[in-house]
Amino acid sequence: MFNWTHCLVHHTAALDDPRSMQADNVIDYHVRVKKWRDAGYHFLCEMIENTPVCIILRPLTEVGSHSTGWNTTAVGVVFAGNYMEGAPPDALIQMSINDLFRPIICGILGITKDHIYAHREVKRTACPGDLFPMTLITDHL
Repeated sequence: MFNWTHCLVHHTAALDDPRSMQADNVIDYHVRVKKWRDAGYHFLCEMIENTPVCIILRPLTEVGSHSTGWNTTAVGVVFAGNYMEGAPPDALIQMSINDLFRPIICGILGITKDHIYAHREVKRTACPGDLFPMTLITDHL
């Protein structure tokens, strides 16, 4: 496994349709359009039929493909939705804190909350959107 020292948080910038799994769309886009062999992110958080879920997209034993210059040191977490247009559901944020960030990102991987960044903090982008509550996550770790 890599020596993960950071975590970058992204959004898909697409409408999250709660009736279908957005992970399939992310994988399809990255493989078919970008010609990558797999999804670029390690984890995807989304709502499926009003239930928040976290899905493994790329194993932590593999380098990511989500932010140039950071892929070998930063775990990539993407949230399904466009958070320039609306905030993510509270249930999705709470699930990500309780089921992903605390036990895996901070627990198993040992990444400290001051090394969890919004994508826009390391690259010129709006990702994960102006309405994404990064501090809600990092303040509760």
